[in-house]
Amino acid sequence: MATLITPGQATAFEMIVARAVERGELPDVPRSSRVVNLPLDLLRHDMFMTMRAVSDESIVEIVDEVWLPLLGAPGAPSTPPG
Repeated sequence: MATLITPGQATAFEMIVARAVERGELPDVPRSSRVVNLPLDLLRHDMFMTMRAVSDESIVEIVDEVWLPLLGAPGAPSTPPG
């Protein structure tokens, strides 16, 4: 059975997080691959469930309100807005 991800090869999101850690934008702490790759999973879920393109507003929400707080980004909201 073929896989979509080559075993042992970093995903795009893993590279993004690693570079942010190198720049000092994120703390250097262990993170599960599920957390690191969550934005793509949420995007795929939205597209599959609605069968439409994901809005810019939804993408911003996924990144700013879900992913960055999970990564421990300084200044990321720790509680939902509202």
